[in-house]
Amino acid sequence: MTWEILRKKIYYIDGSLRDIYVKDTSMEDWEKWIDLINTGYKVKFYNGLSGEIESQIDKSMVFDYWNGKTDLLSNVTIHLKDILVKCYFFGGDEIENDITPSEINSIEDHNRLVDYLKDVSACLDKEVMLTPENYSECDKKLIIVNENEIELNLQDYPIHNHLNQDKIKDDSVKNLSIIALTILLFLLIWNIVPIVQVKMQLVSDFIPNSLIYNIAKPFIYISSILFLVNIIAYILFFKRKYITVVILGGISFCLHGLYLLLN
Repeated sequence: MTWEILRKKIYYIDGSLRDIYVKDTSMEDWEKWIDLINTGYKVKFYNGLSGEIESQIDKSMVFDYWNGKTDLLSNVTIHLKDILVKCYFFGGDEIENDITPSEINSIEDHNRLVDYLKDVSACLDKEVMLTPENYSECDKKLIIVNENEIELNLQDYPIHNHLNQDKIKDDSVKNLSIIALTILLFLLIWNIVPIVQVKMQLVSDFIPNSLIYNIAKPFIYISSILFLVNIIAYILFFKRKYITVVILGGISFCLHGLYLLLN
């Protein structure tokens, strides 16, 4: 197995986290997990009551939150060298951690994480799994650990592929919006050129400016409107409102074509 495969199939970087789960846990399981972390790992525990960072998980703070004795939520960061494993103690029926895949950058990092999963599984005598963020039963488990038994799922991840398809769709809309901006700019230039041509011709013939305005008036009106539309379209583009830009460009092109047809 190569690191490139692990990066692509398990530690892919798409802006989401990876979650670590131990399902169907009891308070006794939580106590065992806390004891394991306190004795075997470097931790930074945020005490919600004191607001201080401590080097040990305070069980009483965690259990008081679950028992409704306090509404101050604590959290812990477990250091696996450069990998930070986070736990927010949301509920007692499952142990949930999360990691950032960009912090795992080698086979050594992968092995370090798997060693942690093995420690937790052996301590609780339960299955530990690494999953995509916000795991549901229809998602696949990326890594499954039962003590020393390790299973890696290296098949294509459908939700990840779905994210890629969404990205392709967004890129297509963006490209269409760029075409719309080009059309709007072309229409603006199309109407400015006759104004310049009329002015140059009439000035050379010593015709008053008032006549120049009357002759070029339709182009001046259209150019003014198109100039405003171009500004709005570019603002929308930089705000990533690509579909709106496409619609604006399409409407402008159709109205301009209709005007030319009627005149």
